[in-house]
Amino acid sequence: MARLIDYLAWRGDLRFDERPLCDADSLVFSALAYLKFPDECLDGRPRMLSDCCDMLLRGPGIRM
Repeated sequence: MARLIDYLAWRGDLRFDERPLCDADSLVFSALAYLKFPDECLDGRPRMLSDCCDMLLRGPGIRM
């Protein structure tokens, strides 16, 4: 996972309209599908993915 975090830190400032989706982006989205996000992120309200990742890292469970 650390290498995915490195990739996001390096390329995370680009939008998909600036640069099309690539294999590494697909890998990041695939890895996100396996994480158990906090219930706050799943309450149906729109949230930024970065906010949910911050909540995930602050809570119990996965540590990077």
